[in-house]
Amino acid sequence: MKKRTYLHRSGVLLICIIMLFPFSCQKDTPIPDPPVVENASSVVVHQWFSLALELIKTTPGMTPPVAARALGYMGITSYEAIVKGFFGYISLAGQLTDLAPSDLPQISDNLSYSWPQVANAALAVVVENLFFNASTVDKFRINELRARLHDDYLTQSDFQESDRSMEFGRAIGTAILKWAAEDPIGHQGQIKNFPSNYVLPSGPEKWVPTGSQLIPLQPYWGNARTFVPNCAALTQPQKHLDFDVAPGSAFYQQAKEVYDISRALDAEQKIIAEYWADGGGTVTPPGHSTSIAIQLIQKEELDLINAALLMARIGIAVNDAFVSCWRCKYTFNLMRPQTYIQKFIAPEWKPLIATPPFPEYTSGHSTQSGATATVFSQTFGANYAFTDYTHQNRTDINGKPRSFTSFDAVAREAAISRLYGGIHYTMGNEQGLAQGRAIGKEVMALRFKL
Repeated sequence: MKKRTYLHRSGVLLICIIMLFPFSCQKDTPIPDPPVVENASSVVVHQWFSLALELIKTTPGMTPPVAARALGYMGITSYEAIVKGFFGYISLAGQLTDLAPSDLPQISDNLSYSWPQVANAALAVVVENLFFNASTVDKFRINELRARLHDDYLTQSDFQESDRSMEFGRAIGTAILKWAAEDPIGHQGQIKNFPSNYVLPSGPEKWVPTGSQLIPLQPYWGNARTFVPNCAALTQPQKHLDFDVAPGSAFYQQAKEVYDISRALDAEQKIIAEYWADGGGTVTPPGHSTSIAIQLIQKEELDLINAALLMARIGIAVNDAFVSCWRCKYTFNLMRPQTYIQKFIAPEWKPLIATPPFPEYTSGHSTQSGATATVFSQTFGANYAFTDYTHQNRTDINGKPRSFTSFDAVAREAAISRLYGGIHYTMGNEQGLAQGRAIGKEVMALRFKL
């Protein structure tokens, strides 16, 4: 994508006035060049999101749904903090669930702002709150990044503009946090991942623990707030295949496929399973999609507004994907392949990847990958080729960068990795991809431009 130059809206007004000068002034009256806002660097965006990925690894309770929510609010914050400074872009207030235009502070049209400073101040407020239970060391890292970026931007503006920008940024961040706190399910989700009051449903096909964790992860998350209104309800997939233990049944064949593939995995399939696992202590699946977005921002040299727009779309997509997927999981409460295979096929069988503690249908990896692939494809093109460097520094797996010819190829590999890992049936992966693609379309239907 080519970098673009955008006008502050006050600059647009001035241009309109200037255009009238030839009709109202002497012919020899000089016409000044219109002032423009130069392309602002996206450093503030990708550095805050890069730090967030590190915080996800170390902050207790940052499970995939919780991490997705944090990344979603960060993306919206980065966009709303600067949208007033770029001609042709519009706020998401009035489009997102429960966020009205009156909920957000407004700028003074006759005053100038340093938009990178606004974004820095807003993101600092939001990140500090979303990762409220981060370690002392990580809280220091948050303050250090805020201060370092502030000092860098201070050299580019006068003290009055800087103070005004920081004040407005903090006001945006505070308003976003107030909005976030109105979602009782999602708010501070990292300290309520396994609610003790949840009662497991019973039935022959229902989920049962596969390890020491007896309460499943975030059983109420399907009722958390989506950013796109009614997104979870609008994107629910059809019911899974009817449960059956007869060897010739369609359901049995789904489980048998997992078992057969697990016994014949080649080296490349094992690498794929581990590469996309993104389990505890990693960036998590939504963090992996965010990592890809950061890489694309840098590769394409996106300016501030386009970087913020991308992170808003990706953040909305991963948040809504996990809410929609979790609603489906706890609607059907379907047992995992591990349970089925050990009961009806091979009692001693174990999957390559540890089975996570929540129901199977649909696949969270597949849903969020389908959603983000749709956003990426509509942003950069369906046949955009790129290389993912997310795990290049890991030594516990083969994190060698992986190259793809399209974003759909990324989503399909992330989905099938769960089959290779013994975590999901094919139907959970395929329906998850379809569910995610539907979510991605809802996200891309939001209006970001006039």
